[in-house]
Amino acid sequence: MLNAVSATNAGRNVDIEKPVFLERIMPMSSNQKAEDRKPQADAWTSGQMDKPGDIAVRPVGFFPGLGSRAAYRQLERNLFDSDVRDVRQVFSEGAEALGSDPERLVLQEANIPDDRIERQAFLGAALLVHGIALHRYLVDAARRSGSEIRFAAFTGESFGIITAAVAAGALSVADGTKIAHALAPFILVGAEGVTSSSPLQARVAETLAAVGVTQPLVAQPAHVVALTGHPDVVNRVLVAISDAYDVSDVELHKTYAANQANVYVRSGVRES
Repeated sequence: MLNAVSATNAGRNVDIEKPVFLERIMPMSSNQKAEDRKPQADAWTSGQMDKPGDIAVRPVGFFPGLGSRAAYRQLERNLFDSDVRDVRQVFSEGAEALGSDPERLVLQEANIPDDRIERQAFLGAALLVHGIALHRYLVDAARRSGSEIRFAAFTGESFGIITAAVAAGALSVADGTKIAHALAPFILVGAEGVTSSSPLQARVAETLAAVGVTQPLVAQPAHVVALTGHPDVVNRVLVAISDAYDVSDVELHKTYAANQANVYVRSGVRES
């Protein structure tokens, strides 16, 4: 997966025989000869096989959703300071679309707004820009090592489909950044109404009012709560929740992995 590649290597040439995420998918055996590795790496990256009739295997790029943003806190500036022109251009195009400075899109604590809605807007735009920059860095790193990555497709989890659309060329970086920046604010302000004097909230409310949305759409907003632990424990907790609460109060949102499930909790229940 694209998000499996460490951003700490960005910004300098990396001598890779095969992209990190491909190495994880198809590890080499310990006794495989070194001379056998190059053709196999080429087959995975270029989509071509050596023998007639062999099936070419091409990777699928997968981008994370906003639920993964905790893993992107306090990233270093490696991608932003990269010597790869295509990588730097992502930050420039994203920032220009928002009328901002490229450095303001680096996912660092100093750039995160205090206002909740402004913060969600920033995280959306910054996560998309980071994902596309990382994708371009990966492609460039493979090229520098003498390989070529040909992705069969791009997809993502939830919000990640917007990043995937940019990577696939269906959206420009500028349009993708604008959508990513607007998505959460329109959902939250539309559902809850204006909750602060934030200029962004005011603009979103004005836009919603122009199409007839003048009152909060959700009288009882829900909160997403992550349940993590051993798979058996998580399952027992989910069963206990279903026995104790009506689905209108607490509802399973997503099962991210065997050891994590997210649930929607209605505000009234959470506060009781």
